[in-house]
Amino acid sequence: MKMMNKSNYILLLFVALGISSFAQKKNKFALINATAHIGNGTVIDKAIIVTNNDKIEMCMSVVGFKPDYRSYDTVIDLEGKHIYPALINANNVLGLHDAFSVRATRDLQDVGYINPHIRTLIAYNTDNKIVPTIKTNGILYTQVTPRGGMICGQSSIMALEGWNWEDAEFKADDGVHMNFPQYVTRSDDDKDDKGLKNYNDQLNSLNTFMKDAWAYYSSGKADEKNLRFEAMRGVFSGDKRLYILPIKRKIF
Repeated sequence: MKMMNKSNYILLLFVALGISSFAQKKNKFALINATAHIGNGTVIDKAIIVTNNDKIEMCMSVVGFKPDYRSYDTVIDLEGKHIYPALINANNVLGLHDAFSVRATRDLQDVGYINPHIRTLIAYNTDNKIVPTIKTNGILYTQVTPRGGMICGQSSIMALEGWNWEDAEFKADDGVHMNFPQYVTRSDDDKDDKGLKNYNDQLNSLNTFMKDAWAYYSSGKADEKNLRFEAMRGVFSGDKRLYILPIKRKIF
C-alpha cells in the first residue's frame, strides 16, 4: 500500500499499531472506536475512519451513527488507542547516506560553496537501512536536505514508502537552502581579523552571486544556460522557498 496520495495527504492518518502492512492486503477497511487527532486541533472521540484503496472516505464519530460493517473488507476495533496524522521529518539527510564513515555512501554534500542546482531528489535511496526504523515512530515523509557550503542545494519531500526515488517523490525541489555566514569572535574583547576577513569574503561572494542570478532571471530566456542561475529562477518567481539558516563555522 502506498501510504501517501497527493490529493489527500493532509488527511492521511498513521496508526501506531503496525497495521500498515496489513492494509496492503485489503482494499477497504474501517478503524473504529479510537481517538482521532485530525491535525488541525480537532479531536474526535470514538471515531470511525474508513479507507478505500489508499484514500480516506470517512472520518467521523460513531456516536449516533450505525455503520454497515458488512460493506468493509475488515473492521479493526482500536478502543483506547490514538490515531494521528503522519509526521514529516523536516530538514534532514535521511536517505542520503548509509554508513556515514564510508565516503561512497554519502550523497548529502557536493564540492563547492554555491550549489543551488544540486538536487537531493535523485540521490534519495529508498533502500536505506535507516528508513524502516524511522517509520515505526510515525514518520512517513521526509524533507531530504543537502548540506555544505553557503547555498547547498534543493530539498525534496519524499515518502518513506516507495520502490525507488520516482515512486517516493511527493514534492520535487520544494526549496533552495542557504547557510548564511555569521561572524563569531572567540570572546567579546577579541579582535579576530582573520575571522572578519573570511566573513566579509563570504558575504561578498554571496552578494555577487545573488545579483548575478537576479540579472540572469530578469533578462528572460538566456541564450546560454547557467545551471546555478537556472536553479534560482523558482526563488525569484516565488515558486520555490528560500530556506536561510545561520552558519557558525568558516566556509572558506
